[in-house]
Order: sequence, then structure tokens, then C-alpha cells
Amino acid sequence: MCNRVTLEIELKELQVRHKELDENIIRGYTNYIGDANLTKMKQEKLLIKRRIVAIEAQLNDPFLSILR
Repeated sequence: MCNRVTLEIELKELQVRHKELDENIIRGYTNYIGDANLTKMKQEKLLIKRRIVAIEAQLNDPFLSILR
């Protein structure tokens, strides 16, 4: 079972990666990098976003308050 600190660290790392991908995708549209690469980055960004949402739900779970 993950503790709260571990979840918070993972959340921050994922948020940073999500932002990096977002910036790379925007640059990809500006400086054509190819549909395959853009699709790969978008898929990774979506998976990361899903994990971010899941972690945020865990951190906001009242039963998790015992881990504080």
C-alpha cells in the first residue's frame, strides 16, 4: 500500500511530465514532427492524466486520512 507522501511525490512527477508532453505536442504542431510521434505523445499524456486523476482521488479519499 502506498503512503500519502509517496502518492504526492508521484503526483508531482506526473504533473511535470504531463506539462512537458503538452509543451512538446504544441511544438510538434508548430514544427511538424510527424503524426506518429504526435499520436505517441498524446497517448502517453492521456495515460498520465488518468493516473493523475486516480492519485488525486486517492489523496482526497477521507479513508486515506489515516495515512497523514
